[in-house]
Amino acid sequence: MRISYLLPDLGFTGGSQVIYQFMERLSMRDHEVFLVTPGGRIQWQPGMAALINSRRNDPAFESVSGELFADMDLAAVDDMARTKLGIDSGPLAISSLVTSSLTEGLLKHWPPSDITVATHNFTANAAFHLMDRTLSFYHIQAYEELFSYNSCLQKLARMTYFLPLRPMANSTWIAKRVSELTGRPCKLLCPGIDTRIFRPFAEHADKYDRAGEFRVISCHSAAPHKGWKDAVTAMKIVAAGSGRKVKWVIFGGRPDPVEGLEIEFHGKIFGSELARLYSGCHVCLVTSWFESFPLPPLEAMATGTAVVSTPIGTEDYAFDGKNALTAPSKNPQAMGLALLRLAESPALCFALTEAGIQTAARFGWDNAVKRLEIMFAEAVDDSSNNRFSKLMAELAPGLKAAAGRVK
Repeated sequence: MRISYLLPDLGFTGGSQVIYQFMERLSMRDHEVFLVTPGGRIQWQPGMAALINSRRNDPAFESVSGELFADMDLAAVDDMARTKLGIDSGPLAISSLVTSSLTEGLLKHWPPSDITVATHNFTANAAFHLMDRTLSFYHIQAYEELFSYNSCLQKLARMTYFLPLRPMANSTWIAKRVSELTGRPCKLLCPGIDTRIFRPFAEHADKYDRAGEFRVISCHSAAPHKGWKDAVTAMKIVAAGSGRKVKWVIFGGRPDPVEGLEIEFHGKIFGSELARLYSGCHVCLVTSWFESFPLPPLEAMATGTAVVSTPIGTEDYAFDGKNALTAPSKNPQAMGLALLRLAESPALCFALTEAGIQTAARFGWDNAVKRLEIMFAEAVDDSSNNRFSKLMAELAPGLKAAAGRVK
């Protein structure tokens, strides 16, 4: 099959990494795969995920990535909307302009494809426009209206779930929420992890037998829903309550210094470097108010590291008291007490990690890609057996000729 993925840009978030890995493995299974952005397209080849991550500022990728809004004077648009249309219309005007511009660029660079996959609410409209020429899917990796505090942007994101695309969500709670909202099914497509990379490292095999430094690892983001203030409070609780020295190991964005906590910062790291960092820590702490199949807890499990996490979005793999400890969102006291339990009970840590390794083994990439291929094949079968699709295919030449005469 020829499969095109529509992305707003070349991102480096967890969601972008998941899409890259699906493209990587589809291309390894003899599919012709394209990454399409408003700035250009790339025919995907195995190894490109690592290349993009290592060369994010390489000019070779500028035409595909670039700045989405480089040619738009958003301040001028906002000012015009406020003065001509009313103060509340600015965000809507900007959103409409951005969506229109992105869609135009995606349509320009899209190669005729059997399957087309939207990956964000900014790219869903392009998939909708193409639905008569391809089988259009919507890979939903977050309930995106929750990531904006502007009502116009929220509604525009929500509206995309009603488009006649084939939705597939990366977590049970997102699939359920979209199904309840739209009244139609949304299939589940959990991502995978590479258990050849994310695995326990031999030098850390006895880490729970030692009573020295207690190492907690977290991924930092300043986004409010990531609950970083809750993480800080939880870490202060374990630092004050544990008799052990506590070190907070942080990767991702750089956080502000925290008085009273020793921080070891590693920046944005991926692959084996990140796996080894997980493996050298005792607990992975995730304090997000909500997520949608976040990778850090599962990656940490795979490396033999205990997990303390909030429950929303991790329900497909994190089970309280079995392979993780879960605490309610926005409850840093409960998170801190969970960390204290693990700091004081190596036996509990070991039991959770043993179960976690087994859980992670069930989420390999081979299973995820096979599931995706089944979804694509089912859509092809449904389309070939759909009487409306057959009728439109039969009428298409005549409609095209009629349109030509009208011009």
